[in-house]
Amino acid sequence: MGGGGKGGRSSSAGDNTIRYAPYLEEAHREALKDLKELVEAALGQSPYDTFVELPYKDALLHPDYELTDYPALWDMFGKFVAGLDVHKLWHQTYQDVTYSGEIQAAVSAQAQVIQDEIDVSVMPKFLAGMRDINAVNASSFVVGKAIIQDSAVKAVNTFAANIRIEALKLSASIWSRHLDWSQAVVASYSEMMKLYFMTHMDMEELRLKFAAKHEMWDLNLMEHVRAMLGALGGGTPITDQNQPSQTQKSLAGALSGAAAGASIAGPWGAGIGGAVGLAASFL
Repeated sequence: MGGGGKGGRSSSAGDNTIRYAPYLEEAHREALKDLKELVEAALGQSPYDTFVELPYKDALLHPDYELTDYPALWDMFGKFVAGLDVHKLWHQTYQDVTYSGEIQAAVSAQAQVIQDEIDVSVMPKFLAGMRDINAVNASSFVVGKAIIQDSAVKAVNTFAANIRIEALKLSASIWSRHLDWSQAVVASYSEMMKLYFMTHMDMEELRLKFAAKHEMWDLNLMEHVRAMLGALGGGTPITDQNQPSQTQKSLAGALSGAAAGASIAGPWGAGIGGAVGLAASFL
């Protein structure tokens, strides 16, 4: 008779049966009985055959379009960055801002204000002064009126020059923002395409994982039987055969880390990011 919690061999000659303490054998027998009922009830009852793929394509694209219906990434880069003439863009921006209708309207309005000031205030005083000295018919009267009008023209030109200098500064700022915007469009377009492909890959991985789990459902139930049969002998952990191996996790972590590092700090960043991603895969 074998005794003790770890089991022992029977003492009968030629009998190699390993026995355990009676309470352990009884508990093991009851557990196997219960497990048998649970496994029989679970056979053919895989919950993974009801996988419904989320309509991510309709959420990212128009339902009536495919990704190929949109411009290619390289076309967008050529249009917004590579094919952009920065000198022509600067000249066009300068012309649009500096000689815009708003600038012309502001100059015309200022000229009218100055002329009104001359007609209402300056010229009446000048005429009254010339009459007082009886010089209305003198040449100085004509010269004086010419000087007043010349001052008005100079004031308008000064105003126009100042506002166009400010417009020049503004046009340089707009030009710079336009360049940044062109680069941002390509970067955003690239991220949108990356999001589409990453979402597609994630959904495909999830679909295949559920399909594999569904097909392996009955077979994986036997893992619990195997583990229970070997429980008294120490047993082994139950493993999910549908999960990626550590090698796959390590490779995926290293690649994703390298990609993130390269986008931030180039080749050196890729090396550091790959190391970090590899380490994170073991956590």
